[in-house]
Amino acid sequence: MADSGINWDDDWTNLTTAATSAWSGIHRADATSGITPAIDLDGKYCAKISVELIEDNTGAIDSTVTLSLFGDIDGTNYEERTVGNPFGFKILPVQADTVRTAITVLSAEYPKFKFELFNDSGQDLETNCRIKYGTILPAS
Repeated sequence: MADSGINWDDDWTNLTTAATSAWSGIHRADATSGITPAIDLDGKYCAKISVELIEDNTGAIDSTVTLSLFGDIDGTNYEERTVGNPFGFKILPVQADTVRTAITVLSAEYPKFKFELFNDSGQDLETNCRIKYGTILPAS
């Protein structure tokens, strides 16, 4: 496989929620969200965010989970899920199973952003969210 030229961090790091707790095994009740503090990609080419949604067979899934990026508007304010049209997509949890996905965020598009996971699936979920960064070495 060809080298992409991206030098990825060796390890994944747990994202943190706004409360600065590690986003590992966090219980997310239905109709609630978790959001990170600002993620700054200054000096980085991109970030890859991985998400795991774990449903423990407590009941039927009747909707989705929304993953959103809230871009920095002016150095202080960020887009919001409930106002405007931030980038986001939905994933469907599976009853009694684990669903995994990942997204790559380019610094040219989102130099500074917040990440949100909004659970509207109808069930409580265990969630894990991790990040790793990629850089590109300058041409010699």
